[in-house]
Formats: sequence, structure tokens, C-alpha cells
Amino acid sequence: MPQEYHTEAFVSALKRKGFREVASKHHRRFLFVYAVKPVSSIRTRISFGERRIGHSLLNLIARQLYLSRQELGELIECPLGYDEYVSLLVRRGHLRP
Repeated sequence: MPQEYHTEAFVSALKRKGFREVASKHHRRFLFVYAVKPVSSIRTRISFGERRIGHSLLNLIARQLYLSRQELGELIECPLGYDEYVSLLVRRGHLRP
């Protein structure tokens, strides 16, 4: 699993996995969308000037998305799809089916 990602590749992967970018003045904010509604408790943000997302920020984002660091890598690199992510969130009690 990479120790860092280019920000645009990371953002693109988040959007493919059900996250929607929402307007903000200081950061790029992302909310997870489930059943056509944004889920306010499953969110993260990235500074506008961030070119690469490194190890410490990846750890923080993983916690915010209720994933292990390895699972976050799988979400970004595609083995973990939208449906699998939803299943994880439901099993862990962060979403209702």
C-alpha cells in the first residue's frame, strides 16, 4: 500500500466510491452519500493546497471514514467497492440498512 497519494487521484477515487464534494472556503470537504442522502457523520476534508496526501493524513482520513489504514488503501485502489464499503459501515454500526 502506498505511503502517499497524489491528491487528485485520491479525490477522484473518493468520488467514485460515493463521496460528494461540498463547498467550503478553506478545505475540500467530502460527504459520503447513501440512499441518495449525504451522511454527515461519514466525512473528511483535504486542504486546497495539498498536493500529496501522506501517511499521517491517511491515518486521520481512515479514522474519519471508519476504516483501517489498509481498508482505506483498498477503497482508494479499488478492491473495496461502494457496496463492500456500505456493508462494512452497516456491520460496524455507522449506517442503517
